[in-house]
Amino acid sequence: MAETRAAGVRRTLRTRGAPPTLRGRRLSTLLVVVSAVVALLAATVVLSGSGGAGMVRWVADLAQFVVAALAAASAGLAARRATGRGRAAWTGLGIGLAGWAAGQAVWSVYELGFHRAMPFPSIADAGYLLLPVGAAAGLWLLPAPIDRRSRWRGLIDGVVVVCSLLSLSWVTTLSTVAGTAQDGGLGFAVSMAYPVGDVVVLSMALLTLTRYAAHWRVLTILVAGLAAMAVADSAFAYLTAIGRYATGSATDLFWMCGFVLVGLSAAAASGTAAPAALQAPRRLTASAPMLPYLPLVLACAVAVLGQVLGHRAEPVADVVLVVAVAAVLLRQYLTLRDNVALLETVAAREAQLQQQAFHDGLTGLANRALFADRVAHALTLHAATLRPLAVLVVDLDDFKVVNDTLGHATGDALLVRVAERFRGALRPGDTLARFGGDEFAVLVQDTDDAATVAARLLDSLRTPFVVADRVLSVRASIGFADLAAADEPPSPDQLFVRADLAMYTAKRAGKGRIAVYRPDMVLPESADLELRPALLRALAEGRIEAWFQPIVDIRDGRVRAVEALARWRHEGRWISPEVFVGLAARSGVLDRLTDHMLDRACAQLADWSRRLGDHQLQASVNVPPLMLKDPGFPGRVRDALHRYGVSGHRLVLEITEDALIDDVRAVLPVIAALRDLGAELALDDFGTGYSSLLSLRQIALHSVKIDLAFVANIDRDPEALRFLRALLALGNDLRLRMTAEGVERPEQAELLRAHGCHLAQGFLYARAMPAAQMEALLAPSPVALAG
Repeated sequence: MAETRAAGVRRTLRTRGAPPTLRGRRLSTLLVVVSAVVALLAATVVLSGSGGAGMVRWVADLAQFVVAALAAASAGLAARRATGRGRAAWTGLGIGLAGWAAGQAVWSVYELGFHRAMPFPSIADAGYLLLPVGAAAGLWLLPAPIDRRSRWRGLIDGVVVVCSLLSLSWVTTLSTVAGTAQDGGLGFAVSMAYPVGDVVVLSMALLTLTRYAAHWRVLTILVAGLAAMAVADSAFAYLTAIGRYATGSATDLFWMCGFVLVGLSAAAASGTAAPAALQAPRRLTASAPMLPYLPLVLACAVAVLGQVLGHRAEPVADVVLVVAVAAVLLRQYLTLRDNVALLETVAAREAQLQQQAFHDGLTGLANRALFADRVAHALTLHAATLRPLAVLVVDLDDFKVVNDTLGHATGDALLVRVAERFRGALRPGDTLARFGGDEFAVLVQDTDDAATVAARLLDSLRTPFVVADRVLSVRASIGFADLAAADEPPSPDQLFVRADLAMYTAKRAGKGRIAVYRPDMVLPESADLELRPALLRALAEGRIEAWFQPIVDIRDGRVRAVEALARWRHEGRWISPEVFVGLAARSGVLDRLTDHMLDRACAQLADWSRRLGDHQLQASVNVPPLMLKDPGFPGRVRDALHRYGVSGHRLVLEITEDALIDDVRAVLPVIAALRDLGAELALDDFGTGYSSLLSLRQIALHSVKIDLAFVANIDRDPEALRFLRALLALGNDLRLRMTAEGVERPEQAELLRAHGCHLAQGFLYARAMPAAQMEALLAPSPVALAG
C-alpha cells in the first residue's frame, strides 16, 4: 500500500512539472565532469609533449571533438528544461556546438585517418563557422527589454563594443588575415569569417551581461566560454594566415577550455529551480553598464601603445575607433538628456509629495501640519513685533447627516464648495486649512477684529448650495482665540485648544453661531458633571420656564401663533438652551423636558383664553425625533390637552427632517395618533435636512417653517431669492401654510409678502419673552416692528 501511494505521489509530481530530477542533474554534472577530465588530460599531453608529435595530434583532435560534443549535449539538456525564448537560445547554441563538433570530426578524419592536410576552405569550415552563427542566434533570442530608450541605448552600446573589438581584432589578427588570405572570393570570405564572427559573438556576449541580471552566474560562465573560443578562433586564423598553425598548439587548449565552460553554463542552467534561464531582465549591478567600455579602453590602450612603439598606422583600426568614441559621446548625450528628464520628474514628484504632505487632498487647502507651522511662525512674529493674530476653528453643523443620507461623494462635493466659499470670504494673506472631516481652521494676522472675519465666513454660507441637483443648506459654528498686542503668546497647541473650546461653546449655544474664547470656558464633559444634577432638580421642581416668540401674519402684522421655547436660570445666570437641551439629550431626560414644555404651552393657552378670550391662538412646541418613535407620546399629548381643556387644533408640534431620515414608516403610527388628536404638524428648519419629498408627502403636514438660511440674504442676493421663491411655490402648490424664520429686516418681510409667504417669525417682530410680556402683543392691533 505504501509503495503504491509513493508511486502515485511520484506520478503526480511528474505530471505537475516538478523541479529537475536528481537523475537529470547527475547527467548534466557527469557531462561537465567528463568534459573537464578529457580537457585536463589533453592539456597535460599537449603541454608535456608525451608520446611525441603524433600522440599529441591524436589527443588534441579527439579531445576537441569530445568536449565539443559533450558541450552540445549539455546545451541540449538545458534547452529541454527551458521554456519560451530561453529554450530557443539554448537550442541555437547547441546546434552551433554540434556543428563545430562535426567540423572537428571531419578535420580529424583527414588529419588522423588520411594523414593529409585539410584543404581550405572545406566542409569542416562550414561546421566550425556554424558555432558563431548558433551562438549569435542564441544570444539574440534572449528576451530583450521592450523600452524604446533601452533599445536605442543597447544599439549604441553595441556600436561601441563592435567597433572597439573590431579595432583590436584588426590590429592583432584581421589585418594579417586580410593581407594573406587566398585570392579566391570564398577563401577570403571564410578566412575573414572567423575573426569577424568572433567579434560579433563576443560583442553580443558582453552586451548580454550589461542587460541581464537574472542568472548572472550562468551568463558569466557562458560569456567566458565564448570569449575563450573567440580567442582560439582568432589565433587559429592568424596562425593559419602566417603558416604556423599546427594541431596540438596552445590554441587548441583555448577551444577545449571554452567548450568546458559553455557546457558548465548549460549544466548550471539545467540544475536551477527555474531553468528557463536567460529570461526576463532584472536589476543590474552598478558595474554592469561599464562593461561595453572595457573593450574601448583596451582598444585605445593598444592604439596608444602602437604609436609609442613606432608601429605603422592602421587606418581601418583608427576609423572604427573614432566611430566607437563618437558612439560613446552620443551615449553620454542621451544619458545626460535622460538624467535631465529624470531630475525634472523627480522635482515634479517632490513638489507633488510636498503638496500632498502639506495640503488637503480633497479641497487643496492647507492641512493641519502646514497650518501648525504657520501658526508657530505667526506666534514668533507676535512675540517680536506684537502683531495681532487670531485662530478660528470652523465646524460645519450636522454635516454627518449629509454623508449618512446622501453618500460620501455628495458630502465631499459639498466640502469642496464650502472651501471655495470660505476662500472668497478671506483676505489673500489669511491661511485657510481643513483639519479633516467637516472641520476648518483660519489664521488671520494684522487685524484686531477676528469677529468680523468669522461673520464673513458665516455669511458666505447663507446662500444654499446646489450639489448633485439637490439644494443643501449648510451652517457652521465658529470659535476663535485672538491675541492682542500686549498678550503673552501661548504655544500653538494652547491656541488651538482655546479656539476649539470657543467653537464648542458656539455649537452648544445653538449652532450657526460665533464665540470668542474666554478663560472660564470648559469642555462640555466638565459642564455636564456640574449641570446635570441641577437640570434634573429643575425638571423635577418645574423650574424650566416657557418663553414665547410671536409668529405673525405677514399680511396684517397680527400674532397668529406663538412658539414655546425653554429657558433655564441657574445660580443667577441664564443657561443657553442649546447647552441644557443637549445636556438633557445626553442625560436621557429629553422626553421629560418635552413633556414639560407641552404642559406649559397648554396651560398658557388656557390662561390666555380665559383672560383674553382668544380661542384661536396656536402654540408651537418643538418635538425631538426620538419622541416620534415613542408609542406613549400621543397619550401624554392627549393628557396635556385634556388637563387644561385646550382644543387639539391649537397645538402645533414642530418636527425636523432628521426625524424622517432613517425610516419614515417608523414614525407614521405616532404621527397618525397625533393627527387624530387634532394637533397640527409643522416641519421645522425646512431645507436644512435631507429628507425626500416623498417622506414629506407621507406625513401629511399642515405647515412648513423655512429655515433662516433661506431667508437671510433674500434682499441682497438674487440667487437666494430664487431659492426662496421656489420653496414658497412648492409649499403653496402642496397647500401648506408657509412660515419664514429669522426675519430681521423690513425688506425681507416685504419680499416674503410679495411671494406668497403666510407667516413670519424673527427679531424684526420680537424676541422670545416671558408670558406676561407676551400678552401685550396679543391685542387685536398689529405688532409694532422692533427697533
